[in-house]
Amino acid sequence: MKVFRNGRLIRYFLVIFSLFFLKGALSYAQGKVCFHEKCVEVEIATTPEELTQGLQKRVSLAEHGGMLFTFPESGVYRFWMKDTLFALDMVWLDENKKVIYIEKNVLPCEGQSWCPVYGPNKEARHVLEVSAGLSKEFNIQIDDQAEF
Repeated sequence: MKVFRNGRLIRYFLVIFSLFFLKGALSYAQGKVCFHEKCVEVEIATTPEELTQGLQKRVSLAEHGGMLFTFPESGVYRFWMKDTLFALDMVWLDENKKVIYIEKNVLPCEGQSWCPVYGPNKEARHVLEVSAGLSKEFNIQIDDQAEF
């Protein structure tokens, strides 16, 4: 009982609890991706854990915010919306940061036994996810050049 009164047990419990839950938290690098002098503030996913987690379980993005997935090498990368809670635009970029494919207004996949996958049959190196409508607002087109 004495341990409870001076708070040691409670502090110990809070430290263990915090370490357990913060262990799974990812810390993404920050950056900008620009098209036509309009920029998106992005979190950059590069590690296997970050690339897998992406925007799952998030409830929203900041205005003109997004996530840039950067893969170790070019390949055919397909995305799905499992556990993503809001609609997105997805922009695939090649190794030269040129837009090769855009998927607009991709809806969340909730409570379904399977989720559709999206992406080009071309090799990409990066995929940018932004709130649905932002690719139209920024007038992003195939063959546009991104800067980051």
